[in-house]
Amino acid sequence: LAGEQGRVVTEVDWPEAYAAEGILVQSGEYTGMKGGKHSEGEAAIVAAPGGGYEARMDEDLLPRVVVDGTYRDLARSQRADKKTLRLLEAMLHEAESVVRAVDLRKASVLALAQLIAEEEAAFFDEGLAAMRPLTMAEAARQVGVSEATVSRVVNGTFLDTPRGVLEMRYFFHSGVGGAEGETSSLAVKQAIRELVAAEDARSPLSDAELADALEGRGMAVSRRTVNKYRTALGIPSQAHRREYR
Repeated sequence: LAGEQGRVVTEVDWPEAYAAEGILVQSGEYTGMKGGKHSEGEAAIVAAPGGGYEARMDEDLLPRVVVDGTYRDLARSQRADKKTLRLLEAMLHEAESVVRAVDLRKASVLALAQLIAEEEAAFFDEGLAAMRPLTMAEAARQVGVSEATVSRVVNGTFLDTPRGVLEMRYFFHSGVGGAEGETSSLAVKQAIRELVAAEDARSPLSDAELADALEGRGMAVSRRTVNKYRTALGIPSQAHRREYR
């Protein structure tokens, strides 16, 4: 994933790249966006032959960029004057850098998708309640890039998964303590939704009671954390949920 001199390249300015006097050309049709919406992911997480899941890239959903051979042949032929050749060589060098950046981004997406496939196998099998916490810092450590690189790569990148097309950023979130280790904050929020949905509307659960119920599910969460997550979910307080009949 490391570029020249250890520099990691994850973003490409396509308008600027294509403006390079036709030196860069796009090979094939880029179908990653349809009608302005992501109907498919750049990478897919599929069942692995030996069990579990693995990541695969769908090349049809990625821009395939190559350097036009006509310009490379012209530079090699030495038919142009020195000034033109110097300009052409500089532009070819820039174009080749863009091609390398595209390849490096593909490698970054695939590496992170594979990490997600391995870390979140239980989520793909069982659903949100089984999701594990995964931070960008931890992903960066495992993949071998900077946290900033992970942030850039996952922003706006979509995965086709057994649970539908999801933005890669969705898989990165903190964890909270549990009886069997850390639990995903998303799993805790889902549990709060379920508990509130099943409560007696005439005697709704307080935040402390929700915390006790979560602990019964193996999620050691403080009342303060329950309050924070409940508020974030837009769920009213106990008093405002009570129905009088």
